[in-house]
Amino acid sequence: MKKTACRVKTLLLALALTAALAGCGAADSGKPVPLTEEEIAQINEVFSTVGKDGGFAEDRLDIACFYTSTYASPEEINLAEFLAYCPLGTVLDDTDGEEFRAVVAALPWEGGEDALPSDFPVPVHRFRKEDISALLERCAGVTADDLTITDDVTYLEEYGCFYNFTSDFGPGSFTCGGGERLEDTVRLWSGPYGEDESARKVLTLRKDGDSWLIASFQWETENGEDKS
Repeated sequence: MKKTACRVKTLLLALALTAALAGCGAADSGKPVPLTEEEIAQINEVFSTVGKDGGFAEDRLDIACFYTSTYASPEEINLAEFLAYCPLGTVLDDTDGEEFRAVVAALPWEGGEDALPSDFPVPVHRFRKEDISALLERCAGVTADDLTITDDVTYLEEYGCFYNFTSDFGPGSFTCGGGERLEDTVRLWSGPYGEDESARKVLTLRKDGDSWLIASFQWETENGEDKS
C-alpha cells in the first residue's frame, strides 16, 4: 500500500508540473518570453513548499527534496541532502530490531549489537530505493543509480533501502518570483538572497515529450553568473 501511494503521489506531481507549464508561451523569435503573473502563480502551486498559512505545504514536500542541494544536472543531486527531509521515509521502531542492527553495523555504532531503535539517540528513517528512484525519475528523469554524489548515505542491499538519522525537520524551499521560457527550456527564479541581494536561486526545467523535467537548481547572480 505504501509503495503504491508513493507512485501515485509522484505521478500526480509530474502531471501537475506539466499542467502548470502547458500554457507558458514558447518563443518563436529566439528570445526568451517572460512568464506572466498568472503563469507564475500556477507554477507556485506546484513548486513552492510554502502553504497559504505560511507553513509547509504538505502535498508538495516531495518536490522540496530537489531544493536541498544545488546541481548543474540531475546526476549531481546530493543524495544525502536529498534524503535529509524526504517525506517518503518511514521510521524504524523496535519491531524492526534485526534491520536496525544491520544499519548500525554498517555505521558502525559501538554497542549497537543488541540495541533497538528506541536506544538510538535520533530516529532512524528508512527509504525504499525504488520509491526514491520513482520520485527522481518522474521529476528529473534519473534514478538513484544515476546519482554521482552519494557520500554519507547508508544503503543496505539486503533490504533495498537507504537510511538516515535526522531528528529535526527543515525541507528545502523555493518560491518562484519570475521566469522565462525559450523553446523547450523554462527558467524560474526566486527573489534575491544575501546581504547585498545579489544572488537568486534558479530552477531550470526542460521539456521531455509531453512532460517537463527538472534540469538544474543553482545559485546565480542577476547577470547570469553561476554562484553555486
